Amino acid sequence: MEKYKSAKCPVCWKIFAGKIFLCARGHSVCHFCSSAILKCPTCDQEITTVRNLTLEAIIKELCPNLKPKDVCMCPSSLLCETFHGKKQDLIGHMQKCHSRDLIISAQRMGIKITKSLCYSKAEEQFFKVIYCNQKFFKLHVNVQHTMLMVYFSVRIINETIQGKFEVSSQNQIRTNRFSAPITSYKRGDPDLHRTVPVPRMLITHNIDNRAMLVVYLNLIF
Repeated sequence: MEKYKSAKCPVCWKIFAGKIFLCARGHSVCHFCSSAILKCPTCDQEITTVRNLTLEAIIKELCPNLKPKDVCMCPSSLLCETFHGKKQDLIGHMQKCHSRDLIISAQRMGIKITKSLCYSKAEEQFFKVIYCNQKFFKLHVNVQHTMLMVYFSVRIINETIQGKFEVSSQNQIRTNRFSAPITSYKRGDPDLHRTVPVPRMLITHNIDNRAMLVVYLNLIF
């Protein structure tokens, strides 16, 4: 099978194994890469959820022992070109290549998130990757200065769970908490999916003459 170009994914160049998805013009992409890209690398058309069942059956007949790739996506960037490995290798990759994006927490509750803000901008966005209980979560934050609101969303990367997240202004029991479900990453979803809106005035402070966003995140699962 190695010599047949049509039997390899045009993104990772590995032999197709498991589910194969089609773009709008009929080009094939493997299951892993279909979760990481929106457009076909061959024709730039949208990747659909339609499967190439014929090619799946042919490869299964010719290579019955071929197993799906045990790989996962980088939590910091779904198109990260420096990682294409197994889940157990992710934390080392994050510490080496994306340390500024990473927060490692031994506790699910009271995870402190801070970020300096610029009020002269109409909007600011940032994200953090949180490694907690051997799971990776991606926190997206959208600060709408014109609306005086801040929007939060949390996704789990490379797996699924049932749970919710809470955002609070103080790491105390008796304080206002804003919550929403933790969602799984799905191709095509916007970054701010299932958001929690929080008034900006509740979570911003003037620290050393700088506007700072300070919140505490609880992961409940």
